[in-house]
This record gives sequence, structure tokens and C-alpha cells, in this order.
Amino acid sequence: FQRSLGDPTTGYLTGNQVARLQAAAQARAAQLQREAEERRRLAEARDRAWWTETGRGETEEGLRAYLNRFPDGLFADEAQSRLAELERQRRREAEEAERLAWDKAVMTGTIASYRDYLGTYPTGIFAAEAEARISALSNPEVPPEVVEAARNEEERLSLNQFTRQLIEVQLQAQGLETGKVDGRFTRATRRALRKFQRANDQPATGYVTRDTIVLLLAGSSN
Repeated sequence: FQRSLGDPTTGYLTGNQVARLQAAAQARAAQLQREAEERRRLAEARDRAWWTETGRGETEEGLRAYLNRFPDGLFADEAQSRLAELERQRRREAEEAERLAWDKAVMTGTIASYRDYLGTYPTGIFAAEAEARISALSNPEVPPEVVEAARNEEERLSLNQFTRQLIEVQLQAQGLETGKVDGRFTRATRRALRKFQRANDQPATGYVTRDTIVLLLAGSSN
């Protein structure tokens, strides 16, 4: 460095040389900053241009195309928020469509209507209920009014989760498959209930009545 300045090459810096080094460093830092700013400006320009080209977030396809190229871009938060809202809207529409399908099945009230519902929503919100109603309609030994009365009685009992889990445990103790013991009465639970009721000379409704509970608890005390 000293040689390039034409100064004596002592290997020790003078005050003037230190000042020149600092000035050179500051100049280089300023240059690097200008280059970085130019790169940032160009990157933002490309970002904004792609946002415009993909439709400014007006379509799902455009939002995904933008995020695919600029996952951390200027409009990434907005794009992700719009996609999340589209997903929530789809879910609301799907739930509403399922409820309408169930209402239609109930209004028709036939085996075919409940099977149509299950064909579209095999694991839907009302799948267990549809299965139970199909069984009731298919089984002449249990008149529809008896099934409906049992269903109403189960609703009046307002079984809490612990009681429901106890019922599932007792059914499994009888060798009946209920599925996961979680307090949710699924189609498997309803089938197990009907089998238990038939075995104990009760109307095989698939719903929990007081008589069903008494028999299950009596079994737990043996």
C-alpha cells in the first residue's frame, strides 16, 4: 500500500495513510451500498411486474403463480391471506352443500335418499345418522316411529363424553367393534349398539335409551 502511494515502505501506517485508507473504505462501502440498492430496485421492479402480470391477486391461479416465483415477495403476505380466505370460503360452501344434501335426504326419507347422501359424503357429518336411518328403514322389526322415539330419547339424555366413552368400552367388552373409543358415535358405534340391542331383545334402533344404558352398566358390574 505504501509503495503504491510512493511513500517509504516501512510497514507502519502514518496518520495520513490511515486517513487515506478510511477514505477508500468509505468510498467502497458507498459503492457497495449503491450496487445493493440498484439490485433491490431491480428485484422490486420484477416483483411488481410479475404481480401485475399474474392479475394483481384477482384469481387463485394468479396468486399461486406469484407465490411460486416470489414466495417472500412484496405481495406475499397479501397473496397468502387471499388464498387462505378462498380456502375458508370453499369449506363453507362444501359444508353448506353437504347440509343441503342431508336436508334433501331427510325430506325424502327413503333408503335411496340416504344412500345418495352417503354416496356423495361417505364420511360426512351425518354419515352415522344416515347409516342408522337406512338400517331402521331396512329392518321391518323396528318401526320408524320407534327409531325416532329412541333417537329423541338419546338426545334428551344429553350424554356427556365420559358416558359415551363408557358405552363404547362396554360394547367392546361384549366383543362388538365400535371403532376408536373417543365418545363419538360413528357408524361403527351405531352398528355395535344395534347388535347389542338385538342380543338383549331390545328394539335395534342404534340409539342409546335408558334401557340400553341399564343393560350395559349391568354388564360392567359382572
